[in-house]
Amino acid sequence: MEFRLHVIMVDPAGNRTAIVRDPVDPKYYAPIGAALLRIPELHAEQAGFLAKPVMGGEIRLEMSGGEFCGNATRSVGYLQASREGCRAGDLIPTEISGSPDVLNVRIDDDGAWCSMPLPLSVERLPVENPDYDPLNPESKTVLHLPLIVLDGISHAILYKTQCSEPLGNAVIDAIRDTTGAAAGGAIFLDDEKHTMTPFVWVRSTGSRVWESSCGSGTLASAVWLSRGISDGLYRLELRQPGGNLHAEIEKKNGNIVCGRIGGPITIEEEKVYTVATPEN
Repeated sequence: MEFRLHVIMVDPAGNRTAIVRDPVDPKYYAPIGAALLRIPELHAEQAGFLAKPVMGGEIRLEMSGGEFCGNATRSVGYLQASREGCRAGDLIPTEISGSPDVLNVRIDDDGAWCSMPLPLSVERLPVENPDYDPLNPESKTVLHLPLIVLDGISHAILYKTQCSEPLGNAVIDAIRDTTGAAAGGAIFLDDEKHTMTPFVWVRSTGSRVWESSCGSGTLASAVWLSRGISDGLYRLELRQPGGNLHAEIEKKNGNIVCGRIGGPITIEEEKVYTVATPEN
């Protein structure tokens, strides 16, 4: 089946997102999203579809896999603000798949911040270590990784661990097989170097991508790194393959009361593409 689509590419710190403006039957979200990711000139890492708001927001985005995405939330809010002629400091109430709440996107001069769903829990994820080295006394056969569970996505933190696709796949396999998460990430984090590299999976599409940046992964990193703080504001900036993202966590009596992420965004000119999906 063929679809003629109006597509806007939005780039939040390299996590390039294809936003489809046309109404589309949700049953085609996943195959259309996969088709858009195969178009070489888009360099897209993910895709979403504008939809009618259902919770009182100004705009709503449905990700192709039904997952939550912080960068996509910032992007679609920033897109709406550009249409409305908003200024820095303005708020855009934004809806996105995977979040039960309307999230406020605050506009900056060169990008946007967005409020984030609070973590549902912080757990431990046992993962068979494919990089186990029996000659290294510090190497472990099973890793017990911190797992930050958010609405719509769960992230495992690999602290000061060298990026490894076999290890990333082992983490994703564990999230897939032992949780009901719609999406998951293996987050390679080094706070001393201020770096983060995200490897992200979406259950409904099966995609596994080394993303250029990850908003929810940045928040998950801040949640983990702020675990020793009882009260006050924790700020974090992480350099990721596609650019820098910021996160802020507010805590009171040891509990997280607010979380947000921010960073630069660019919007490209809308173009029309024809994509084909398999017949049912």
